[in-house]
Amino acid sequence: RPFGAVVVEPALAALAARPDQRDALCEVLVHAGVRAPRILAALLGLLEDNPEFGASLLGTYGDPVVLPRLSDLLDACEVHAALVPRANSLVVELDEAIERLGGSLSQSQQIKRQAVAALHRATTRDLGAMVREIAARAKAEGRDAPR
Repeated sequence: RPFGAVVVEPALAALAARPDQRDALCEVLVHAGVRAPRILAALLGLLEDNPEFGASLLGTYGDPVVLPRLSDLLDACEVHAALVPRANSLVVELDEAIERLGGSLSQSQQIKRQAVAALHRATTRDLGAMVREIAARAKAEGRDAPR
């Protein structure tokens, strides 16, 4: 259930006074259930500073006017083939926001999404194998396996 319009002005005032609280205040604004140019501007600013969270909130906010910006950002994203958690979180957040807003992915964006999904599956398998190997070594050495 939305917070309602009553929170918009206080949240916008707090955003101006407390930029260190931007993420939380933008989340309050998204859940106000109100669309307004100042809210959209705050969310677009968040997208620049914290793209993953900004994309997620814009998807929740629900204004498809941001689809071209989200699509451009997704086009600019590189897929990182690294064994690092959340290495491709921006691709995932942008993809999900675009779809929540009723947009569609271009062919190159779909390929990017498929690459990220494949990397995630491979990373999950690799991490699982590493944990099993560490546990087997510990057992062979007579130690308790890590928990």
